[in-house]
Amino acid sequence: MPSSLDNSHDRLVFFDDLRFFIIMFVVLQHIALVYGAETHGSAVSGAIFNYIVMLTDIFMMPVLFFAAGFFALPSIERYGTAHFVVNKLKRLGIPQLIGAVFIVPVAMYFMYCSRVAGDGTPPVGYWNYWIEVMKSAVTFHSGYVHSPDQFSLRHLWFLSVLLSVLILFAGLYKAEKESAFIRNTLAHIPKTHSAAGMFTVLLITGLITSVGFFIVKLYLKWGYQAVLVFNLIHFEPSRLVSQIVFFALGVYAYSAKWFAEGRSFGSIGIWTGVSLLALIVHIHLDNSLPAPLTVFNKCLLSFSRSFLALFLFGGLVSFARRFWNRPSPVHKVLAANSYTVYVIHYPLPALSAILLNAWNVHVLVKSGTAFGLTVLISMILSNYLVKPYPRLAVGSLILLNVVLFMIL
Repeated sequence: MPSSLDNSHDRLVFFDDLRFFIIMFVVLQHIALVYGAETHGSAVSGAIFNYIVMLTDIFMMPVLFFAAGFFALPSIERYGTAHFVVNKLKRLGIPQLIGAVFIVPVAMYFMYCSRVAGDGTPPVGYWNYWIEVMKSAVTFHSGYVHSPDQFSLRHLWFLSVLLSVLILFAGLYKAEKESAFIRNTLAHIPKTHSAAGMFTVLLITGLITSVGFFIVKLYLKWGYQAVLVFNLIHFEPSRLVSQIVFFALGVYAYSAKWFAEGRSFGSIGIWTGVSLLALIVHIHLDNSLPAPLTVFNKCLLSFSRSFLALFLFGGLVSFARRFWNRPSPVHKVLAANSYTVYVIHYPLPALSAILLNAWNVHVLVKSGTAFGLTVLISMILSNYLVKPYPRLAVGSLILLNVVLFMIL
């Protein structure tokens, strides 16, 4: 999938850099999830980790799904529907399968060891644990994820949902080409690139995502609930609405030429101001509304969350377009490895928690060290092993699991 072409076939470098920036927040979120359990009663540390998880959960995926939608349309127009789908199956489906068998179980085992270490219970060996996870995998379960040791795609949920959305998009694209009714209907949707038009579309996006989140949460309890479909697709129902809408927004933005030369995406100062205001409102509501939430309070939180995501998205895109749209060797390397870093990094935060457990320093120092090591090791593995030698990388991953079978 082209990652840096706009409507005039010039590079949009800022999209590459923005993706890497978001991936760094993904790593940070996973570090916060692992080390949030090690605050040892520190209210400050616990609050920091909680806010990291809350904020990253709000703004990361809208940016990534928007970028995916923005580049999906030129890709399918250039290569055709069949090639588009096959390419996505190779790029997303194969890493998902390999990762689910040989990356995710490693991370799950390290997390399991951290949990049982606190109970003083000796952990089972990795081979026995892996076998149980694989037995869970071949049940092709559909429903909620009920246990941390139950098979799930963990961070690879993103690949499963994105692949599903891209295949759905390819089907709609093919239907549009073959159906005069659909083609004529879509042709009547105005493609606006004026400032007022863009902000109107963004406002509609905020309203749709707010209402979608609210409707789903009317039927589900508040908080994260992972759902599996035959153990192949992994998603959170309330967030799925936002992900699909921002993907569609990306497709629309490409067709409307939002990022053609000279067109503004709004003032960075204004985006920053409304983002800070929305952040204050959302944190206040999140901390002050009593549980269990009433229907009205769910509505308030749904709208504050969704518009905070929208404002942060606008601010990040505006900032990146202004300051990160110049190519450089460093940026090129970082951007080229962002996807691979996302796929392979997941076991490292949990492993760091085990290796750094005896280090008698503040948990924020340990977590910061773990973050730096996770990024560094993932970048080295991606740039010098996975990307240049993908088959060797897969073989090394299998060998790693075999070694873990023997020593753990």
